[in-house]
Amino acid sequence: MITEILKNIIIGAPGSYNMLSLEIEIDGKTEFERNPTVFHEYTHYLQNMTTINGFVSLDKYIHVLLRSFTKLGSDSVDPRIPLNSYNELQLVLGDKNIENIVKNRMVGMEYDFSYNRYSFQATTLDDYIISEQDYFDNYSGLFYKIPYIVIDGENIPLNETIIKENMALVNSIIGNPKFKELSRRDISEIISYKYKEYIVLFDFINHYLPDCNLLKLVYCICEISLNIHFSEQIIGNILRLIQKESAELSKMETDNIIYLIREAINYDKIFSKLYSIVHEQAISKTTDLFNSFDFTKNQFIYIMKKFYDFLIRGIEYRATQKTLYVNRLTNDYIQELATVIGCPVIFFSNENEYRGFSRTPEYFFNDFTYLHGALKIFNLLYYSNITLCPFHERNICNLQKNNNCYNDCINNYYDKVYKNCLLTNVLNCTGIRQERRCT
Repeated sequence: MITEILKNIIIGAPGSYNMLSLEIEIDGKTEFERNPTVFHEYTHYLQNMTTINGFVSLDKYIHVLLRSFTKLGSDSVDPRIPLNSYNELQLVLGDKNIENIVKNRMVGMEYDFSYNRYSFQATTLDDYIISEQDYFDNYSGLFYKIPYIVIDGENIPLNETIIKENMALVNSIIGNPKFKELSRRDISEIISYKYKEYIVLFDFINHYLPDCNLLKLVYCICEISLNIHFSEQIIGNILRLIQKESAELSKMETDNIIYLIREAINYDKIFSKLYSIVHEQAISKTTDLFNSFDFTKNQFIYIMKKFYDFLIRGIEYRATQKTLYVNRLTNDYIQELATVIGCPVIFFSNENEYRGFSRTPEYFFNDFTYLHGALKIFNLLYYSNITLCPFHERNICNLQKNNNCYNDCINNYYDKVYKNCLLTNVLNCTGIRQERRCT
């Protein structure tokens, strides 16, 4: 049984989280397959919606999308999307575009499509050596430093993606229904998994503090780092502290280690200062940008503003919490947080399951279904045309599906038979019209 538990934690079910359409998709059919993946992907949602790092990233995305409207002359009731040329838009926007935001999340590693995994720089340095390298932030046009850790002859960058994946793996493990049956040795087997981007922090801390509560410490140092804007620099400072003071720290309880780390980096003061900047300056700036579109009466602006309101709610909730770590994850974890900051629409391969997964209050479910539909369609049309309805296999659409959902589905907009079609209603609220589509 333990072998099967480990397999499901390590491999899990195929899953994904799309932060720009508030959607989690899970293909697992049993709780052992799906629960670790659900909690893993939900952790990414929390990272985006309740941390300083997440707020700054999503704030950038929103600015780019709103600027896209302005640059293309699409700040009217009927935006002209899909775009004539996405590449042309990137040139018009300059360096402050979506592609450059994404690049900076994965700096220092390349995706190897031959092996379906990330690849890293080879090095002859000893394991656990921490170094720094300069990298150029394409979005801001500035140079920053990013820490690297050597593991098994490879230099692993502690970038945003690495931090988030290590933190999410914690909840993959704790979210397994048989978690309590796992020994320290079992957890060590999990962290020996070959994908280094998921376990580099586990490996490092397990080496220097073998008796600590490994899961809690990994989660909390990632959480601390993401709650400060320059997360990569913070995680580097924390690991140097652990490395330098490992002899003393190894004598402490895990909660005391976390407290010492917070004190050493002056976490409470820095977070409080950054939170004030976000609340008093960043939100005000973005709200003013939204207000500049008021004259257009564009429904998509309203949708993005609603999304932004959830983001504000998340960061305000974060200011009241020391940590979102819990020792045992159940569906109630999502249920409780959903009452504060909502929950993405979760789709399982067995599509009848998702409604019952979380007893989310109906008004939250409706809000997120509405947002999910509108954002998903806009995201698709932002980059390309569509023919296949993205909701054709979902039961959130009230219309009985037929072949027209597969063949140039957007043309159904003018057919009165489709008045209850989710796609049609999404097109209505985004302001997209058939005659405005680019061919």
